[in-house]
Amino acid sequence: MSKSMLLNFFPAVMESIHASNVGSFVFDELFFPDATAEACPEVSIPLLHLRSPCLLIHALWGIYIGFRGSLQFLAHDYPRWSAAFVAFGLMNVSAVCLHCLWPPLSEYETYPQAYPLFWTIDTYMTGLSSTCLFVASLETLIHQKLSKLFLCLQVMGAVAVAMFYGYGFTYPLELWYILPTLLPLPCLVVLGELLLLRRRSSKKEKTNPRPSSSSSAHNAWLASSTIVVMAGLGLDRFWCWWLGTRLYFIFFFRDCFTASSWTFLGCNLGFWGIQILVADTMPKKKKKKKQQYYW
Repeated sequence: MSKSMLLNFFPAVMESIHASNVGSFVFDELFFPDATAEACPEVSIPLLHLRSPCLLIHALWGIYIGFRGSLQFLAHDYPRWSAAFVAFGLMNVSAVCLHCLWPPLSEYETYPQAYPLFWTIDTYMTGLSSTCLFVASLETLIHQKLSKLFLCLQVMGAVAVAMFYGYGFTYPLELWYILPTLLPLPCLVVLGELLLLRRRSSKKEKTNPRPSSSSSAHNAWLASSTIVVMAGLGLDRFWCWWLGTRLYFIFFFRDCFTASSWTFLGCNLGFWGIQILVADTMPKKKKKKKQQYYW
């Protein structure tokens, strides 16, 4: 199932990978062999007109995380962080439609051909979310606005959209989806570590030397999300071989262990950890003292 999703969602990138013998071997033989795709097709519930039910659960959780985090950061005047989370939520909305609710693609169709608008929303919002995370984390680290960098990155995203609708080129939007996701992780790791150091060296820590629990939780969430995403790349083949397709409940259960489901779960864990980290940098509201009246 994950193989067909990748082939149809990133047609230009997949064509480039298969242009070389090494890329073709790694993709088709090591991670996503044809035998696995045939033995373990996409999980669906015909009565409900529903595909990939476990991925649907992860996407709905992503919608909740995205919009809840966006509102929280907007209330504290954190526009970059808010934009990153609302884009993440919108990406999950489009994923629910593309991968779970709408009819599957025909044999020779791709997502850009069948659902161009929602494919654009999915790819663009993913890149927008990643670039917002990248710029927001840098701004938090250096305590300086990076409006020009942010603007340049968004111009690149806009050009990618224009290339798709103007000339039918999917490659720029596919790269806009993939490449920016590599940018925020190092900055977020450094940000988490610096926050821990600041907490330990602050005057308040002289009376309470314990490190910030929220910063530690962020590091744990971020590490777990990375492990889940990386581990999910090769699980299609393993779980198909181990679970098989004989019993329906096992067939349904197997959908939880596809590379696509693990990727969505890993992203949710990552954004949950980011929300914990950034919330720790917010100014805490002072509790109002209750007035005592003496009669």
